[in-house]
Amino acid sequence: MIAYYYCSPETCLNILRNKELYLSDPLKMNDKAEIIWGIKKVMENYEHRELDCTTKKDGNLNITSEEMIKRIGERGQRNLYIISFSKNKDLLSQWRAYAKDGYGMAIGFDLEKLKINKKLSIREVDYSENIAPDEYVDNIISSNPALVAMDLPYETRLDIIIDILLSTMIDYKNPAFREEDEVRLVYNKQFSVADLLSPKDTCNEKTLDRDFRVVEDINITEYVKLPFESDAVCEISIGPKCLMNENNMKAMASHFLGITPLISCSTATYR
Repeated sequence: MIAYYYCSPETCLNILRNKELYLSDPLKMNDKAEIIWGIKKVMENYEHRELDCTTKKDGNLNITSEEMIKRIGERGQRNLYIISFSKNKDLLSQWRAYAKDGYGMAIGFDLEKLKINKKLSIREVDYSENIAPDEYVDNIISSNPALVAMDLPYETRLDIIIDILLSTMIDYKNPAFREEDEVRLVYNKQFSVADLLSPKDTCNEKTLDRDFRVVEDINITEYVKLPFESDAVCEISIGPKCLMNENNMKAMASHFLGITPLISCSTATYR
C-alpha cells in the first residue's frame, strides 16, 4: 500500500536526510481527541447496558466514561506509537493542516517496506459510527476470559483494559474526518495480556529506539525512531504553495536517497 505523509519543508528535509520517521504517543498528538472519542463510545455502551458493577471479580468495572478518560489522561501510556498517512496525495485539507499551509510536501511511502519488525502493523482507519457492539464490550471489558482467569487486582485489570482499549481504538476515528482517508502505522510494544502484565521485549525483534522532543513549543512527548531504506520512498508530491519545483525536488531526493522517486505537483488551486 502506498500512503502519503504530509509535512513541512523542514520535516521533509529531515526525513530524507536521516531516512527516519518518528512515531509518536497518540495521547500527545494533535488528534488525540479522536482516540478518546472511540474509548468514550465503548464506555458509553458499557454504561448504558447497566452491568452489575458490584462483582468486580468476574470482570466488571466500577468506572464511568468520564472517570475512564480522566484515568487515561493521568496515567498516560508507553506502549503504542503511531504515525498517520493519507491514501490521497493531493488533499487540500491535509495541505492546510499538516504541510505548512500548502508550502510543504507529501512523501509517498510503500508501507509494507516500513514494517521492519512484527511489532509494526498497518491500520486503515475505520470511520464507522457503530464501533462498540455488545460482543466487543463483553470481550474487552465485561468478561475478558484471560483477565478473569488471572483473578487480578482491580487496579491492575483496569490498567490492562485501558491498554487494550487504546490498542483497539487506534483503528477508529470520528466519521466527520472521513475525507482524510487515513492509514496509520502502529508500533505496539506488547502483544497480549501476558505481555502487558510483564512488560519486556517478548519477541525476537529489534526494539525501536526511543527519545523525547518538543511539540509546538509547548509540550514534550516521547517517540520512537523508525529507520527506512531509500526504496521505501515511492513518490514526493509538491504542495500547492511550495517554492520548490520538480527539478529542485529531484535533486534533493537523489542526493539523500541515492534514487529518484516519482515527483508530482499538487493540482489544488490554493494560493
